[in-house]
Amino acid sequence: MLLGLLCLCLSTLAQTPATATTSVNDRMAKARAAKAAKRDAANATAAMPPSEAKAKKEMKLDDASAKQAAKAETKSAKEGAMAGKEAMKEEKATPADYKAPVDKSMKGPNGEAVMTGPRGGKFYINKKGNKAYLRGQKGS
Repeated sequence: MLLGLLCLCLSTLAQTPATATTSVNDRMAKARAAKAAKRDAANATAAMPPSEAKAKKEMKLDDASAKQAAKAETKSAKEGAMAGKEAMKEEKATPADYKAPVDKSMKGPNGEAVMTGPRGGKFYINKKGNKAYLRGQKGS
């Protein structure tokens, strides 16, 4: 049984058509022909009359200037979009701008005023001038 399965697989592999491959010499000949065609095209432009060569050169310069103009236009459009985004951004509050709301109903251990932080934490300023946070109370 195993031998029959092996023979079946081998016969299937033998029947698959080989892909058409070109020899190395054929590929090299094709590359040489392409290179020669490219060289001939370059020589043809060099042998061009000066008026045609000048016209072709001017055309290239026009294309380059058009590309530069398009590039400058897109750059200015991007800068305009960035300015619009900057105007829309909210400014974050700095510590000098922020004053913590004082919770008058609560007092610290020595009678200090208790303040609420930006994320809801309760704290007071101790004798050393540092923030001392109050631990969470049960039920809240």
